[in-house]
Amino acid sequence: MKWKIQTRSVNGWADLKSSEGDQPYSVDLYDSVSLAMEELDDLETLSPGEYRVVLESMPSDDELY
Repeated sequence: MKWKIQTRSVNGWADLKSSEGDQPYSVDLYDSVSLAMEELDDLETLSPGEYRVVLESMPSDDELY
Protein backbone atom coordinates (compact mmCIF):
# COMPACT_ATOMS: atom_id res chain seq x y z
CA MET A 1 0.00 0.00 0.00
CA LYS A 2 1.39 3.40 -1.03
CA TRP A 3 0.44 6.89 0.09
CA LYS A 4 0.41 10.24 -1.69
CA ILE A 5 -0.05 13.90 -0.90
CA GLN A 6 -2.93 15.89 -2.32
CA THR A 7 -3.18 19.67 -2.27
CA ARG A 8 -6.26 21.87 -2.51
CA SER A 9 -7.05 23.41 -5.86
CA VAL A 10 -9.90 25.49 -7.21
CA ASN A 11 -11.61 22.28 -8.37
CA GLY A 12 -11.01 20.12 -5.27
CA TRP A 13 -7.90 18.03 -4.62
CA ALA A 14 -4.87 17.51 -6.86
CA ASP A 15 -2.02 15.00 -6.52
CA LEU A 16 1.42 16.34 -5.69
CA LYS A 17 3.67 15.54 -8.65
CA SER A 18 7.30 16.04 -9.54
CA SER A 19 9.57 15.74 -12.54
CA GLU A 20 13.31 15.38 -12.94
CA GLY A 21 14.94 16.90 -15.97
CA ASP A 22 12.87 16.40 -19.11
CA GLN A 23 10.92 13.46 -17.68
CA PRO A 24 7.10 13.66 -17.51
CA TYR A 25 5.49 14.60 -14.23
CA SER A 26 4.47 11.68 -12.02
CA VAL A 27 2.67 11.34 -8.69
CA ASP A 28 5.00 11.22 -5.69
CA LEU A 29 4.33 8.02 -3.71
CA TYR A 30 5.43 7.15 -0.17
CA ASP A 31 5.67 3.85 1.69
CA SER A 32 3.97 5.21 4.83
CA VAL A 33 1.91 8.10 6.12
CA SER A 34 4.84 9.21 8.26
CA LEU A 35 7.15 9.46 5.22
CA ALA A 36 4.54 11.54 3.41
CA MET A 37 4.20 13.79 6.46
CA GLU A 38 7.99 14.24 6.54
CA GLU A 39 7.81 15.46 2.95
CA LEU A 40 5.10 17.93 3.94
CA ASP A 41 7.40 19.30 6.64
CA ASP A 42 9.89 20.11 3.87
CA LEU A 43 7.20 21.96 1.88
CA GLU A 44 7.01 25.05 4.05
CA THR A 45 4.74 26.88 1.63
CA LEU A 46 1.73 24.69 2.44
CA SER A 47 -0.59 25.73 5.26
CA PRO A 48 -2.67 23.31 7.33
CA GLY A 49 -5.87 22.43 5.50
CA GLU A 50 -4.23 22.89 2.08
CA TYR A 51 -3.04 19.29 1.93
CA ARG A 52 -3.93 15.76 2.92
CA VAL A 53 -2.22 12.37 2.87
CA VAL A 54 -4.32 9.68 1.18
CA LEU A 55 -3.98 6.19 -0.23
CA GLU A 56 -2.59 5.97 -3.76
CA SER A 57 -6.01 4.76 -4.95
CA MET A 58 -7.78 8.01 -3.92
CA PRO A 59 -8.73 9.83 -7.14
CA SER A 60 -7.81 13.47 -7.65
CA ASP A 61 -10.32 16.13 -8.71
CA ASP A 62 -7.83 18.25 -10.61
CA GLU A 63 -4.49 18.12 -12.44
CA LEU A 64 -1.77 20.61 -11.46
CA TYR A 65 1.69 20.84 -13.01
